[in-house]
Amino acid sequence: MTLATTADRRAELEDYTQREYPTHPFDNGIRRDNLEPLMLNYFAMSQAFPHLQSSAQRDEILSAVANNHDLPIDYEITAVVGNFLAWDETGGHNCVLGRGNAGLPEITDTRGGFHANILRTDLQLILGRKDIAPSYGRPTQSYLLKLADGLSAKDPLRRCATMVAFEVHAERMITALWASVAELTKLDRDRLRYFAVHVGGADPAEAYHVAMVGRMLDALVQPEDFDRFFEFFAEAYADNIEWCEAIKHVHSSPVRVVDGAGGELWHRGSCHCGRVSFVVAAPRRPAVVRCNCSICSMTGHLHLTVPEDKFRLLAGEEHLTSYRFNTKIAHHRFCSACGVKPFYRPRSHPDAISVNARCLDEGTVDGYSVSDFDGRTWDGEDDASLDRAIGIARH
Repeated sequence: MTLATTADRRAELEDYTQREYPTHPFDNGIRRDNLEPLMLNYFAMSQAFPHLQSSAQRDEILSAVANNHDLPIDYEITAVVGNFLAWDETGGHNCVLGRGNAGLPEITDTRGGFHANILRTDLQLILGRKDIAPSYGRPTQSYLLKLADGLSAKDPLRRCATMVAFEVHAERMITALWASVAELTKLDRDRLRYFAVHVGGADPAEAYHVAMVGRMLDALVQPEDFDRFFEFFAEAYADNIEWCEAIKHVHSSPVRVVDGAGGELWHRGSCHCGRVSFVVAAPRRPAVVRCNCSICSMTGHLHLTVPEDKFRLLAGEEHLTSYRFNTKIAHHRFCSACGVKPFYRPRSHPDAISVNARCLDEGTVDGYSVSDFDGRTWDGEDDASLDRAIGIARH
């Protein structure tokens, strides 16, 4: 194709992305069980991007130094756009915008200024905990390495295409993620500052980023080069989309457990609000116990009792509150936010964990084998029928 005008080029890119990707991966499929790994991988990308972008010209300038040659104009153009994007992502632009040159000394407040750290604060609200750290999982590692290669490519068409694809995609990605997260968590959209900074308000910054890289496209891509540029753009845009789809599935697939019995999976589970999450190793159709004692009758706890090494708490320890009564042996744990008891240490097996099977995600469970137990009259003595129903012996 030979597209001579700026409007034609931008329209073609917009038509292509909408035609090939009519919906964004973040438009749907974000749930309580995948929200945390998705957001922590997204946080890793946000943290890494300005550093990848700001270092993208390193090899070429070192080559100029070593070989005593001038820098080509295409490097100047991608450098000025890339350096602004890095400056903006690390809070510099907003700092000067708010206070002029007098605000420059405040750029050392990286915790309050870096966009990734604004996202860190948002994630404390979204995930309901203070200890937020990026997760550079395998899909994110692979994606960021590809992004780094494209941003630093010697071919100016590929370098430009990588930057254009990233920014064109970023506006759509952030908008979709903002809507999905706000709907899932029921948080006020305006409290999520990272999203509002990029695509919110009457004058969102992301639109200017897209316009800026569009001007870069105009300066670097001649009409006869547009076909080759477009191939690079399509590849880079697909990388962005594929990464977003991939991080929706981080840790969402069951992991096979190697043990003597075989056939067990790691099932994910959580309380109602999702602040407390865990995995438990059990068969695809686990054996569970329905007890009629006073507390089990009131809470509806359906006992999936496992040895302690087959249970892992993933998140939410700080949200758990304890309750003990009568003999004080059983240690009941409730989410302080939603009130659900996702697991506890039972009086019958205090060295084990009883998970509430009703709290397990449905994707890996193929029904239950249910046994009833008369806990209302149980006196706490050994009971072989209870051991058989639970499937583990007391020590």
